[in-house]
Amino acid sequence: MYDFKFSQLDAKVLTFDGVSVSLERKVAMWASLAILVGVSSFLIATAIQLELTKAQSTYVLAAVVGVLIHYSVSGRFLLKDLAAWLGENTPVSILYRKDKKILDRSREELLQVAGKADFRRYIHYQKINPAIGSKRHLLVMAHQRKGDLRAWSDKSTNLKSLADLIFQLHLAEQVIDVDARQEPEAA
Repeated sequence: MYDFKFSQLDAKVLTFDGVSVSLERKVAMWASLAILVGVSSFLIATAIQLELTKAQSTYVLAAVVGVLIHYSVSGRFLLKDLAAWLGENTPVSILYRKDKKILDRSREELLQVAGKADFRRYIHYQKINPAIGSKRHLLVMAHQRKGDLRAWSDKSTNLKSLADLIFQLHLAEQVIDVDARQEPEAA
């Protein structure tokens, strides 16, 4: 009857399963901040210790020579590499990359669904699930009709609206499927 079966979709994609929650992001932020403060404190304490020793010029010279040798061998600046490594390996950066991977995968799958199904053809599903006719879902349908759904869904709130519309269609089809299976039993 229709060109797409929403009930066959993986609900984990529609609900962004695996994306961090607010508490996880706060803990990661505080842990990252603690790491950065700890590293900064260590560097300050090391600088103070070097200042108190008589051989500070020897340590400074050794550090400069080490940085220059690293630069001449690799063509990269050691302190910049260390800062980049530290930035990439803090908990908040790791969590961001994990969430981005999940959202990117979900976004592509949602856009594939949007490319296969004309959402306007399913507007009558709002008789089963009134949420389908909500203003934000009608906005998704309007952007699909205009052909700019991919660009429009770059914004996370819009992507969430797209996912929610498809999830609501998914739920409506599950109800339809259950009703279709129960009809022969009633007869």
